[in-house]
Amino acid sequence: MAGQEGSSDSGPLDLDATSMVAAEGLSDSGPLDQHGHRCDWSAACDLAQHLAGLLNELGQASSALRDVRVELALSAPVYARPITESQLGQRIEGVLRAGVEALDCQAAAMYLLDEETSRLHLRASWGLSKQSVKAPPRELELAIADLEALVGHAVVLENDALFELWNVPEPQFGSAVCVPISTPTTLLGTFWVYCSQPRDFIDRETNLIEILAGRLAIELERELLLRQEKSRPT
Repeated sequence: MAGQEGSSDSGPLDLDATSMVAAEGLSDSGPLDQHGHRCDWSAACDLAQHLAGLLNELGQASSALRDVRVELALSAPVYARPITESQLGQRIEGVLRAGVEALDCQAAAMYLLDEETSRLHLRASWGLSKQSVKAPPRELELAIADLEALVGHAVVLENDALFELWNVPEPQFGSAVCVPISTPTTLLGTFWVYCSQPRDFIDRETNLIEILAGRLAIELERELLLRQEKSRPT
């Protein structure tokens, strides 16, 4: 084939043979191959069209197979084991702890909105003091950083100079990040990560905090769906 070394009898195409192929490529008689045999140009075009058709069909089949796999995955029955309150709390605290350790921070907290979306309640934490855990709910209208996060903007405070302005819930730390906890349709609350020292959080670290907040949202939404399913009349 073209592009491979020929035998000692024929050898590779030289410049004159290549020019002949190019010159005869548009003729009805067809070009000569490297062995001196004349090719049927019309048959070659038909073969190319058939090959193109087969490749298109193969691509369509692969796309259809992918769609079928997605549909099967979505329609597969989900056997969810009921989760107790303590198990859910342990899983959420595990996410908080993993985030704190991965980011080399000291504490993290999850604040959830109440049904009236007027207050933020501390529902889970890692590394906070007992006094912080017992603190009353925060009024949402006064939680400036949380409001900004719920709009969709991560709030990164590299030092405590603006803590009072942003009304940070744990002002004893040196820096903090606040991101929203939300699903595509529902705002659930906010996720705070605290560091004891002033710190410049880079984009990769902020992205990780947002990923952790997404994991929290998944855990909460899953629990809510399971409760709704359990409460339905049989």
